[in-house]
Amino acid sequence: MLPIQLISAVLLGAATVTLAQVEPLSALNTPGDERAVGVRLDSAGTELWVTAQTSGSERMLKVYRLSNGQILPLAPPPEPINVPSQPWRSARTGCAAFPLCTPTYGVFVSNRVVAGKDFDNDLYHMRYRDNRWIIARLDSVCSEWWDDTPSLSPDGRLLFFASDREGHQYGRTDLFVSRWLDSTWSRPSKLAISTERWNEQSPYAAADGYLYFSTDRSGDFDIWRVSYDPSTGQTVGSPEPVPFPGVNQRGTHEGSPAFAERGTLFLFSSNRTQRGDYDIFAYRRAPQGSDSLTILVVVRSRVVDWLTGAVEDSISVYRDRPVQVRDLLSGELRTATTNSDGLVRFPLPMRPLERWEVVAHVHSPRYVSSRDTLVLSSLCKDPPVHTLVVWDTAALVSPRCVQDFPVKNVRFFVTGYWCPTTLRYAPWLPCSPILLLDTCTVITYEQPVLVCQENEIFRYRLVFIPPRVELLRREGSACIDMAEARSKGTLFAQDVDAALERIINSMTSALQAPCVQRAVAEGKRVTITVTGWTDPRPLDASCMYTGPTIPTRYGVVRLDTRDSPYISGDSLAGGGRIAFIRSKAGGNYLLSQLRAYYAAILLDRLWEEFVPTYASLKAREQIEVVAVGKAVSQENRDFSERRSIEVRVEVPMPEQRVIAGAIPVPGSTVVLCQPQCAEH
Repeated sequence: MLPIQLISAVLLGAATVTLAQVEPLSALNTPGDERAVGVRLDSAGTELWVTAQTSGSERMLKVYRLSNGQILPLAPPPEPINVPSQPWRSARTGCAAFPLCTPTYGVFVSNRVVAGKDFDNDLYHMRYRDNRWIIARLDSVCSEWWDDTPSLSPDGRLLFFASDREGHQYGRTDLFVSRWLDSTWSRPSKLAISTERWNEQSPYAAADGYLYFSTDRSGDFDIWRVSYDPSTGQTVGSPEPVPFPGVNQRGTHEGSPAFAERGTLFLFSSNRTQRGDYDIFAYRRAPQGSDSLTILVVVRSRVVDWLTGAVEDSISVYRDRPVQVRDLLSGELRTATTNSDGLVRFPLPMRPLERWEVVAHVHSPRYVSSRDTLVLSSLCKDPPVHTLVVWDTAALVSPRCVQDFPVKNVRFFVTGYWCPTTLRYAPWLPCSPILLLDTCTVITYEQPVLVCQENEIFRYRLVFIPPRVELLRREGSACIDMAEARSKGTLFAQDVDAALERIINSMTSALQAPCVQRAVAEGKRVTITVTGWTDPRPLDASCMYTGPTIPTRYGVVRLDTRDSPYISGDSLAGGGRIAFIRSKAGGNYLLSQLRAYYAAILLDRLWEEFVPTYASLKAREQIEVVAVGKAVSQENRDFSERRSIEVRVEVPMPEQRVIAGAIPVPGSTVVLCQPQCAEH
């Protein structure tokens, strides 16, 4: 918590925010004008910086604390932010804006004298350094004309504001954007939505991807919104009035939009009061998906395959058990119970950075829960989700740091094909999904139009036969069973999608194993083996690999090329140049290699997307994925393994570690979401 005067001020009173519709925030409003409200997040929660008219044309910033639905007044910002008026000049300070990700940088408006020069409303930034605010005029952004109502994007990389620099002779205001260039703000550019006919003012860049602003397109000033590109700040698409009932009113002016309380409290200024002055109003909207932390609790244990006698790792959901989270910043404890799917949700406060400790209550001394520390940022757009592992102690004590996750009775592949059969995860596939091949038969063409309908001699009738796509089977592709794909492919995909979700969860828990974490801390590499299995039947001699040429190493994925004389150099030739029969097991070995290779790339992409620890280890080059082909033999493999895959996670362990001993409480620090904030 920053030792700022604003925070340590004496609390003068409190008002509670409970809204059923659009209502004035009486705790903020005075007989004068309240023109705008800015939201600043710090370790203690939310501050509201209100632009208030105190007397005559003088304006200053006032600060309030919004906490648990209550509004508490704090001391106003001291100089050099608020400055006193002079007999010949009324001071106007206001429209403070802050990014969501840091409380130490902001932008505001002032008409102060700088270096002896009298400026009109211009933009200034404020930095909090050494327990005090330091301000400076934004010379690279400001013009000699009116520049006002700034807004910073959630990550602090974009500065939006209104100006009449191009329309002052007509009394017209437009919206502009400037980008942070590591040490200064860029030359502003006008937004595409700015028009020569209407006025646009008071922009607000929200975390939901919309730029909210005030415009007089409907006659009086209302609040509209439009999507924007977070990298450039330019608007995308057409603007629309905000879809919040009661916010815009005919005959009154609304402006200065802002969000608080994780986007559920929409704040704005309006003159709909009985006196016609401007007050701050609020609209409560439904919580968004990112307003809560979702925790999936699973149990990791070891089971014996009754058919083969092999010991395998298993994972299952932990139902109807208490889960406790502790806010590491406030010390607050919360407890909730998992549902039938092993899920539990906790509402989140709004701070630049959240740190939570989460643990499950176990039902037997045989089990021990991980105690994980979760880190997430206010910039997170996707709902935060974490997998918490409850360990069977039998899975924690092992002579080797090896974890096996076989997937049985799931046909990952259509007969003769090498690309996994999935619908939900098709966007991550490195190969052509067999269930989406019909998209290649879609044709785009222009419908012809008759130049003439009739004349003195003829009537004309258009005869047009639309083009169609003819499917010609590629030479060497006869082993791929398209009939099976069409009749059973969707059923295969449902099972595969469920299996892939289990594999994602399995990797999450596997990387939390204490032996893996110790090895990773010592700088060792985690090796993940993905095995692809085939059917116990030979392939026809005419069947070939018709896919593209593939490198034997693709990022962190490496194809095991042992017993593969058909692979020359560092690539496997595609395009129908290699017959499956050239490999052992009646051609099945090459098919199993391809299945392992494409499945490994798919899993690598999914793990990087959905398993933060995997993504972190991959970035540190501590992950290797090996794709291994295995042709099923009728004599020694179970039917349930045909056309399936298997995942093994292992790290090297020195001999002295292979001992049984005390079981430490497992746990790790997981960064669920921590986008980079601009450093001003």
